[in-house]
Amino acid sequence: MLQILLNRAKRKTKAFLQSRNIPLFQPLPKIVFFVVTTRCNMRCVMCDVGINNRESQFYKNLTGGGKNLDLDLSRSKPFIDELGDYKPTVILCATEPLLYGNLHELIREFVKRNIRVEMLTNGYLLKEHAEGLMEDGLSAIHISLDGIGAVHDNIRGIPGCYEKIMEGLRFLLEKREKSSHSIEIKISYTITHLNYDHITTFYNTMRSLGLDWFTFFFPDFITKQMAIDHNELYGSYDNGGFRSTESNLTEEHIKQVDLDTLYKEVQNTYDQPGVHYLPNIYSKKELEIYFTKHNQFIGRDYCRAPWETLMVTPSGDVLPESRCFHIKMGNIYEQTLKEIWYGEKYKKLRAFFHKHKSFPVCTRCCAIFDFNKL
Repeated sequence: MLQILLNRAKRKTKAFLQSRNIPLFQPLPKIVFFVVTTRCNMRCVMCDVGINNRESQFYKNLTGGGKNLDLDLSRSKPFIDELGDYKPTVILCATEPLLYGNLHELIREFVKRNIRVEMLTNGYLLKEHAEGLMEDGLSAIHISLDGIGAVHDNIRGIPGCYEKIMEGLRFLLEKREKSSHSIEIKISYTITHLNYDHITTFYNTMRSLGLDWFTFFFPDFITKQMAIDHNELYGSYDNGGFRSTESNLTEEHIKQVDLDTLYKEVQNTYDQPGVHYLPNIYSKKELEIYFTKHNQFIGRDYCRAPWETLMVTPSGDVLPESRCFHIKMGNIYEQTLKEIWYGEKYKKLRAFFHKHKSFPVCTRCCAIFDFNKL
């Protein structure tokens, strides 16, 4: 009985502190994303950067509004030291990390502090960097591949890129086979109107190479109507910083996905070795909701990003997430991690999220899903 009362008191105390944004029991972020450069060498059809959609918040967050910027490694080191004190997972995610001149030195800075570091890449320059990434101690690499041959090339907007990426991938697999460092190689496939009917063929081809981790991402997007609905309710928050825009795929693109065909492809693969779908949906009803009822949530209906992750841009600005809003929480060149994470801007944002849970533009955002499936 006493233990039951103690547990109840703990829960009430925790709820009280959280309701008032008291940081005593607010852990530091589990995942820290780094946008190490604003440059990209692809022209992806499902990405605002690739299609040059300069009006979108996603474009502004990843490119600094179209500027050529690189993370200042020297000015970042005090922040990296702080990360070394508690060791979150670090993910080098954008815009294309292999274009960042100090990439290998940056990875080594994390590794020598025993921080797990992963990287998302389109893989175009993989062969040139594969050996160095192995030597640096990179924990995992996520390579974006959206089909075989011309299917991938058409989506990424670069003729011949598939073969170049595959050359680098085979080289990396060969190096891993001979190395004592077992880097995790993960394949990321974004489902769009151009490849939804190629999933099974793609999986079988990649599996034959000995790869064992595949994440099939249902597309992240904000339709024009989703943005309108959101801005009518919340567009004035933070002096307009909480406004949203149409992002990535348009409603016309989404309608081109034949759900019967997609359902067959998902059924063929979802329970195969190494396969993960994000979000984790595979029934016909869930697919219909995802692609036709954009105001409905799939899985959880609340966002944990302000409590669990943060993103650092090349200018040093800290954002709660890349996809949705253009809100700056602080700057790592000017403030410490704890000053930012426990600062008034984050307190205000968490209180706002705690009150509303999520927003009309959150329904098709990766932050609403499970980051552990990456």
